Amino acid sequence: MAQDSTNQWNAQLYDTKMGFVSELGKGVLELLAPRPGGRFVAELKRKEERS
Repeated sequence: MAQDSTNQWNAQLYDTKMGFVSELGKGVLELLAPRPGGRFVAELKRKEERS
């Protein structure tokens, strides 16, 4: 399926307009107790690499 150019992730726009979601969710990370090598940690690393 072709991806519409209006439906692409824009991290900077998200941080500007929706950053409060990340701020409010900081405590969730501790509750999830991610472990090295786990899927959650791998996803976070990929996000950091794209930033």
